[in-house]
Amino acid sequence: LAQKESNRAESVYSELARLGYNIDIVGDKLYICGKEANGGAHPDDVVLTCGHNDHRIAMAIYIASLPDSREILLDNIKCIDKSFPSFVERLKK
Repeated sequence: LAQKESNRAESVYSELARLGYNIDIVGDKLYICGKEANGGAHPDDVVLTCGHNDHRIAMAIYIASLPDSREILLDNIKCIDKSFPSFVERLKK
């Protein structure tokens, strides 16, 4: 994962941590150990996230942000179109 568009493990770690997920990387494993409501932040906060120009990371961030009541902004959601142009529309149904 470290040799792709970005270091995917580190990118996923940093973006999910922004959302308040408790994450740990041990060797080649990424552990997601739950999340506080709204990541422990105020519900009116706006969270800026980065998809690292990787459609897989952007989709993971989008899905991880769904249960959050805060406004989550993803820097380049259009990169998802590379593999799944109807992704956002499908999830809205």
